[in-house]
Amino acid sequence: MCNATINYWARDSNLQNNVTIAQNVYYKAPEAKAERLVYSTKISGLDPDTLYDFEISYFDIRANNQKLSSTKSFRTFPNDPEEVSNFSVAFGGDIGNLNDTLAMHEVVATRNPYAVFVGGDLAHDRGFQE
Repeated sequence: MCNATINYWARDSNLQNNVTIAQNVYYKAPEAKAERLVYSTKISGLDPDTLYDFEISYFDIRANNQKLSSTKSFRTFPNDPEEVSNFSVAFGGDIGNLNDTLAMHEVVATRNPYAVFVGGDLAHDRGFQE
């Protein structure tokens, strides 16, 4: 099985960290026409109320080479109770990888939620192409 690596750093710092995503699970739903590897990991030791940037380095099985994702970001939750007394979160599920998915993500991003929870299919949508 192939490994992937998350490279992450606080936006106001030049110090880069990385964590290898070594735990991968082979996934094939009975009705699916495609097979997937699903990766997960835990990142710990993050500072509160901090904006982090990250990239994912992974092996693309179809292209048979190493790839690097575009840079994305996330923000950690603040420790100050005053700051967390009024916050927003987003919930969704089974959103797949269809034409409207990106538009929906962009709308959610405009709401600037502290957390986004997704239940169900996101990365392995019943065999749809990426």
